[in-house]
Amino acid sequence: MSLATSPRAKYYLKKHAFIRKVRRHWIILDAHNDEYYCIPAALFSSIAPLVHGYDRECHGDTSDSACGREGVAEIETELVSRGVLGIFEKRRESPSESNLIIPTSVLRITSGRIPAASRIAMLPTFLLACAIADRRLRNHTFESTIQAARARRTRHARDAIPFDFARAQWLVSVFESLRLWYPRAYVCMFDSLALLEFMALHKLYPLWTFGVSSDPFQAHCWLQAGNIAINDSLSRISYYTPVMSV
Repeated sequence: MSLATSPRAKYYLKKHAFIRKVRRHWIILDAHNDEYYCIPAALFSSIAPLVHGYDRECHGDTSDSACGREGVAEIETELVSRGVLGIFEKRRESPSESNLIIPTSVLRITSGRIPAASRIAMLPTFLLACAIADRRLRNHTFESTIQAARARRTRHARDAIPFDFARAQWLVSVFESLRLWYPRAYVCMFDSLALLEFMALHKLYPLWTFGVSSDPFQAHCWLQAGNIAINDSLSRISYYTPVMSV
């Protein structure tokens, strides 16, 4: 993505906002408000020249002249009022950074082959990880949760220790074998966060990735290390375009 300053720059994308083009739409993940905004590409192409770093991102999109200046101004005002766009002249923060890698393979797990003794030994950290995830989703904002995940990865990235895929395979297998016993519905947000916490308790720090699709809009999340998906299938992930990884 080009970050060259546009002479027309009027806005910048706030640090808690992540944006990605998905087919005929640009989708914004607003971590601060825990919301997604879906803007038609033809409409966003009228706004992009005013956003620092995005003036060259919509060169293949045709502006929606039918929308008119009033429609464009309405979208601008809405994004500013929601805190997604900031006034460029008053900028006080760096742009959001997200290492987006599309998975091309998956981690093979063997949850049916975990010995009972191993399950019992790992039960305390499993329950602790689930409790941490539960508490975060109930009592903390989405923004603070992803900030904590990012900060932890940043701290441990300095150790420069290669990701241990064999250990990850074991941990995911154990987690999956115990998951049936934790009384919470299977949803990607909880399961990915609980697994993220479980792996962190065992000194592994994968990426937590959020993906989106359009026509119709859907959102999903999963864990990955490099280009390897840890807790999902390629057939499902391929439906989504990554918009944020922490």
